[in-house]
Amino acid sequence: MSIKLNSNEKYIITLLRSVLNNSIPPEKPEDVSFEKVYSIAKYHNIANMLFYAINKLEKKPNSEIFKRWKERYYKGISRDLIQKSELEKILNIFEKNQIKNIVLKGFELKKLYPKSDMRFMSDIDILISKKNAEKVSLIMNELGYKTMSYGKEKDDIYFKEPIMNVEIHNALFNIHYKKYNSFFKNLDEMKNLISKTKYQYNFSNEDFFLFLFIHTVKHYLYSGIGIRIVMDIYLYLKAKEKILNWDYINNSLQKLELLEFFKIFNHFTKTWFEDEKESEIDIEIGKYIFNSGTYGNTKNNRLNILFSAKEINIKKSKVKSIFSIIFPSLEIMQISYPILKKLPFFLPIFFIIRGLKVILFKRKNLNYISDIFKINKDDLNKRKDFHSKTGLK
Repeated sequence: MSIKLNSNEKYIITLLRSVLNNSIPPEKPEDVSFEKVYSIAKYHNIANMLFYAINKLEKKPNSEIFKRWKERYYKGISRDLIQKSELEKILNIFEKNQIKNIVLKGFELKKLYPKSDMRFMSDIDILISKKNAEKVSLIMNELGYKTMSYGKEKDDIYFKEPIMNVEIHNALFNIHYKKYNSFFKNLDEMKNLISKTKYQYNFSNEDFFLFLFIHTVKHYLYSGIGIRIVMDIYLYLKAKEKILNWDYINNSLQKLELLEFFKIFNHFTKTWFEDEKESEIDIEIGKYIFNSGTYGNTKNNRLNILFSAKEINIKKSKVKSIFSIIFPSLEIMQISYPILKKLPFFLPIFFIIRGLKVILFKRKNLNYISDIFKINKDDLNKRKDFHSKTGLK
């Protein structure tokens, strides 16, 4: 498979550039298919944004595709309005109930786009102190939200018809991202926060960017990232680059062993949305992102898990990865079985209970093990080489 973008993918980047620059997009080349462009745009949740460019073309898609595209555009506007209205309600009641919070990622990033509805957002993420989780749960239920998940890992999840997904975080990363959690800590221990109201806070510009970039790396090395995140990074740096404390950012990234990757990734974003000349690794990153889609894909996930095992021998990588699934750490087991916090010596018994549940009810874990076994040496070596060239070890 070629690592170069095909004509449809290249045209998508061209259309996105025209939207970000508020310019007239070029007409569709002969070797580009509107059907394929629309399909890829859906895969990356940017179809609503691309419509702003498509609507300016003299030669538009056929009526059927154009109608579907226009529906995505209107749904994007509706989604944006509903999310803004609901977030305002949530923050107002948090303020009245003295709940310290930070709204994460999406809503701040929306401000950087020409129009806020262009930046599709699947859910709203809010960081709170863990001590307020129960209080917040009652509030969310009073606001008409159904509890989808509570007390598991780092976030509680709530849903309200028709489209409102809200994730209430008590930490920024899951427990196995120890390096990242030690850098950011929990909300009550965070420094450099900027007060918006008595109880609502923002990160400093530098910490906002660091969280955004580290969160990007986390997904990049898990199942992959989509085009939208590339735009987020590009637009944030374009807006804030001259006012950021780069000594602080570079030192922080150096400690997290991400500085080299940041420099390469930052250059890559400019090959898409400015006129920086692209290198071979820029082309590879671009293809990796196009293949990943909004939330990544299974093949990326399996290869990246074996890459993360840090073993030279593929058999050892597979054994190590599968072992971590069958026998998770005590910390991870305590999430599913809280009794282990008080009685950790019962861990072997709960490994057996967990194994039976996997066999009887969680077949996807067995599929995961099967997928790991199917990975071949050549594919894994290519993935290791790819990540190594971008500074990810």
